[in-house]
Amino acid sequence: MLAARIICALSALVCLLVGVWSLLDPGGVAGMVGYVFAGPVGQIEFVTIYGGFYTGLGFFLALAAIRSDWLVAGLAMSTLSAGGAFVARLAGMLAVGAAPGLTLNLLISEAIWAGASALGWYLAARRG
Repeated sequence: MLAARIICALSALVCLLVGVWSLLDPGGVAGMVGYVFAGPVGQIEFVTIYGGFYTGLGFFLALAAIRSDWLVAGLAMSTLSAGGAFVARLAGMLAVGAAPGLTLNLLISEAIWAGASALGWYLAARRG
């Protein structure tokens, strides 16, 4: 159960870092992945998803790492979120061509994140 909690806590940390960083420096984070805001509406949407959603998900995962009754759900959410991001990024890369550098690194990190979360989900569900 400790391994599952650690995996969930690490997922929480990743989400909180991305979320808070996106709230504090949306232009810098967006620029790293090639986003350019055409106006305030685009920046608001970016901050909503990358800042707000990721921060909320990070807090949920942190609570799930602490609360035994939430652990399986938290790791399921982490697995499905990272897995969904992996599939979407892979589909995008196949559609427009594989982009080297950051995009490939993000794809690999999403695969690792989804795999680790799935392992934690399995371990937590088996014990619970």
